[in-house]
Amino acid sequence: MIYLSSDTALQTAYMTLNEGRDNLPSSFSDYLLVLTNQVNGQKFYQVLTVVSENSTWTHVYIDTTGITDSGDYLAEVYGQNSGSNLDPNDDSVVGLVEACLVNISSSLHIVTGK
Repeated sequence: MIYLSSDTALQTAYMTLNEGRDNLPSSFSDYLLVLTNQVNGQKFYQVLTVVSENSTWTHVYIDTTGITDSGDYLAEVYGQNSGSNLDPNDDSVVGLVEACLVNISSSLHIVTGK
């Protein structure tokens, strides 16, 4: 699970997006993120900013500006050949790369153990 703060730009996350390339029929240049609130179904769309990527992980920035409801969100990441498309049904979308849960909180709590 990825933990993010609500209404905050440029949050760092590490995802295993590059692994999904092997399962898609063609190559792509960008990632489209769709966040769906698990309580009310509201959707938020953005093209991810990739900081760095290798065969194991992809370091991205996620922007939650405008997301004020705390809770769990389904994150679906699509590979696409557009740096601006926000429609997962657009012809530039190659396919689903990864799906995971994201918890968005108005106050991020770090839990540590011994």
